Amino acid sequence: MSDTEPTPLRGWERVVSQASIVLAVLAGTIFITIIVLGSGGSDRLSAVYGPIGIGATVLGLVTAIISVSRTRTRVLGITSLVVLVPCVVLALLTIVALGSR
Repeated sequence: MSDTEPTPLRGWERVVSQASIVLAVLAGTIFITIIVLGSGGSDRLSAVYGPIGIGATVLGLVTAIISVSRTRTRVLGITSLVVLVPCVVLALLTIVALGSR
């Protein structure tokens, strides 16, 4: 490792940054699955996987905001927030759909 390279992330910053990106990908994947399979007529799918997607979105938002507040993980946090913005809209729609049943 040269003198110009930053030291690797350790401890809390590493855990938060990894959780941020993993939860963003998980939430996006769950909502895309609900949309694709739900368009085929499966209405139980949103009732089963919707709460998991909502939980992943909320936890992803928390970890992304923490990542944005740290200097070394700011870019990762912003990237996670960009992915999670559509997930927030889909989570709100899922809450409304689950509440109307």
